Amino acid sequence: MVERQTRRCAYVVALLVVAAWTSPLTGTCHAEDDGIIYTTVQEGDAVRFHIRVPVEELREVLATRPLFDGVRLEPLPHADGEPRWVLVRSDQPIHTGTWRMRVLWLAHQWLVDLRRARALDNDALHDRLRDAAFAERPARRYLDNYLTEVQRRGGDEWIERLHQLSGKLRGSATDPTPTAARRPSYDRALEVDTVIARMTSRPDPIRVVVSQAGRATYPDQPRVEVRLVNDCDRPVLLLSKGWNRMRDGSVFVDVRRSDGSVVLARSVHPSEGSLRGGPRWLQVGESDLRTLRVRSYVEHLTPGEYQVRVLYSNSGGIDYPYSQIGGIAFASEWVDLTVDRRVIHTVRAQQLQLETLVESLSATALIRVVRGEYGPWARRIIAPESAAGQLLSAGWNAVPAIVAFASREDVDPVRRARALSLLESITGVERSPSIALYGAHDVYEESSRRKRPRPPAWTVKTPALGIEVDEQLSLARAWSDIVETMVFEWE
Repeated sequence: MVERQTRRCAYVVALLVVAAWTSPLTGTCHAEDDGIIYTTVQEGDAVRFHIRVPVEELREVLATRPLFDGVRLEPLPHADGEPRWVLVRSDQPIHTGTWRMRVLWLAHQWLVDLRRARALDNDALHDRLRDAAFAERPARRYLDNYLTEVQRRGGDEWIERLHQLSGKLRGSATDPTPTAARRPSYDRALEVDTVIARMTSRPDPIRVVVSQAGRATYPDQPRVEVRLVNDCDRPVLLLSKGWNRMRDGSVFVDVRRSDGSVVLARSVHPSEGSLRGGPRWLQVGESDLRTLRVRSYVEHLTPGEYQVRVLYSNSGGIDYPYSQIGGIAFASEWVDLTVDRRVIHTVRAQQLQLETLVESLSATALIRVVRGEYGPWARRIIAPESAAGQLLSAGWNAVPAIVAFASREDVDPVRRARALSLLESITGVERSPSIALYGAHDVYEESSRRKRPRPPAWTVKTPALGIEVDEQLSLARAWSDIVETMVFEWE
């Protein structure tokens, strides 16, 4: 029995070794190591990996990708003569535990893969391209790498080979049933056709049009309205699965500041942007519409002038920072985007009255959070004659007084929680985790007019249950920064 188990283990190990040795990207890479990325994790400790591409190529990725806002690769002084580099942001080393360092490693791997593809001769590259086009995951991820190299080489011979490959792929992507959508070649002909169009100086088969870039008033964030237009000579089978909620990673919103610098991409999946409902055919000349919230893709935009473009990939995987390295994607033109400062029209007597109302907030009653306009439905939940009701009726004019109150460290946590809950109700900016901010509370939403149930352990007798003061003060400081951007017009 032991010998049998030993033979089985040896067999599995041998299979793993063979699989690693015969991976799709095994072309010889002739690039020399340019040095070592060296980054401090903590004092006396360091993590490094060898750079196998020219450092300038990595620097170009850092400068042009929305993943790295102000991140630089700088020489690190050393005594042993070995070239070393450190990844810094705001003149501070970036720890290897951060997602930016992991993304940089993936960017490095993408560049290495491209150099390996570049080392292949035409016949070998064609074989790898064909295999990747019909392969299941994870080998299919190499398709874009090979197509990128084919586009770089150019020439009539490659155009003819791509036409033949596109014809074979179309043959397996003409059935709009869910079964066809699960095939390995699920309209990858679109990516091949895109490279053919770019090699022959023709427009991309899919056109991305930002038909409207919304104007927002801080801290509200803008929305963009985008259309996908099929300019191809055939119907296109979209990989998207529905326009709302269920994510397939096909969309990314790229934002640049007025000085040309990139706005940092979020390190999490967006909560929207993709389609649901199964595979969908986009007929010739047909267009499809999405409305995207910019905040789902990039960090919070402060008041200022920006430019925005939308990228779409029919193979998915560009909405997540780890997946935005390389790939065949369609991009819209750059469109202007503005985030305005909020203007508060008020008088000093009103501000003094609002400060008095905030000071009178109760520390005993259960907190009720209303989400939506403070209309008749909400007045049955929070009485308009109460201090909280009067603050809600004042709207944005009450925000400065509420923020100043919540920022004080001597305030009772329950009263601070009530003030912060009013901020959420007035501004519509939902915060999480709500338990750490508000403790025991009920949430009422205008859309459903129904109360969200709270756990049985929450009772009026323990309103402070779950409150974390540090979380509260951190949010209050963030709101203080927002108040500083406001423009007060005293009447």
